[in-house]
Amino acid sequence: MLGSSAQANAELPPQNRLNGIVNNLAKRIFKGERITYDPELLASTATTLLTAMTTGYGKSLSDVDYDTPDFNTLRKLTENVFQFSASKDFHILQDMTLALKDTDGKLRSFSDFQKEVDKMNLQYNGNWLRTEYNHAVAASQCAARWTEQVFRSQSMPYLQYQAVMDSNTRPEHAALNGVIKRIDSDFWDKYYPPNGWGCRCEVIQLPGKNHKETPDMDLKHCKVAPMFQVNVGKKGVIFPKGHPYFMSQCQRCNGAKLGLSNNYDPNNAQCQVCLLGQKECQEYIGDCLRQHYVQKANENIAKIKAGMTDDGVDIFMKTMLSQNLHIYKGSFDSIMSHQGNNELLLKWLSELDINKLNNFHYEGWAKNRPYKQGQKNYDPNNPNKKKHTDTQWFTYYSINIEGETLWVHVKDRFDIEETIYTIEKKETIRPTAGYTTKI
Repeated sequence: MLGSSAQANAELPPQNRLNGIVNNLAKRIFKGERITYDPELLASTATTLLTAMTTGYGKSLSDVDYDTPDFNTLRKLTENVFQFSASKDFHILQDMTLALKDTDGKLRSFSDFQKEVDKMNLQYNGNWLRTEYNHAVAASQCAARWTEQVFRSQSMPYLQYQAVMDSNTRPEHAALNGVIKRIDSDFWDKYYPPNGWGCRCEVIQLPGKNHKETPDMDLKHCKVAPMFQVNVGKKGVIFPKGHPYFMSQCQRCNGAKLGLSNNYDPNNAQCQVCLLGQKECQEYIGDCLRQHYVQKANENIAKIKAGMTDDGVDIFMKTMLSQNLHIYKGSFDSIMSHQGNNELLLKWLSELDINKLNNFHYEGWAKNRPYKQGQKNYDPNNPNKKKHTDTQWFTYYSINIEGETLWVHVKDRFDIEETIYTIEKKETIRPTAGYTTKI
């Protein structure tokens, strides 16, 4: 349980950088810039709340495998943090712009404007951010607990609500204390904690199956503010769409992962900011995924190599020109060194079974050409110098992975064998003028 002492001691990360960003934005706004979004401000706000999320959940997105329930929950929470942070930043920037003029509509001096900004900064990035940080810790802790409880629900299908029950406990939370419901009851869609700012309640899982559920008629005094009537773990939200930072149409906008609904208005400034925040979020999640894919790909490649001799293996593939693909241990080293953070390729490599590799489609070929004048390794004394001295041709194949096309560069070793050199996202060559087919 995240008790009152833990919440009181939850410390925000150093705010000097965030304060500096706000002050620099204030100078730009005073000079006449219209600013509704700033990537540096978003990064700082989101990083602060992501720290809280990791603290509460006990794991970060980078700590868990991409094919686990924890990753799925943390991904949703991360998307929510970025959307919330973008909306929060939009509001402080909007308020800063409005503060250019006093109550009489007169333009403030910069010193007076700076004083107003300092007040806002203390409110948005001091008092409110501390409350938001503490809430993110508590909500993420509850989300982690829900994920664990769902995993154990077959043997432990009942949950019990527990309030702290001291002088600081709200009456509406005390009314929920001791309530027992099955984990699949829609009761938990509405009353799973946290059920308010600073909520210290929790839900425990009960062993066994012989528990008596609390009758619905006994729940008539259970009330929770509408904004908090959400299961944070089930929905993957720390800050519900009912928060004042969000617009009313946000309630109906499925904005996560850029899957925008009809409620997204491209002419609305806050919608535009939300979209920019989501794009930053997908970059962040992509970086986390690539870390996992690289690790998994290396683990899978190590297993494949362990079953190979130094001479490599031959894979029969009727779609190839030679109908035979030769793979060396070094082939995988070459692929990994050229993969360029290709998330799709890394995932494919992490799951690859070379005995089932049979879906190459021939696209074209090209001669192994010498270095061109001006290239780094061009040798004027040896203008025919080539990088791949053991290769006469490069054959190009396409491969379909999860609906996307990747390009396989294959070395043709003087018609003796074909062996993989790289697999890339960039379309390399098709049989066009100047590149006639070999067959």
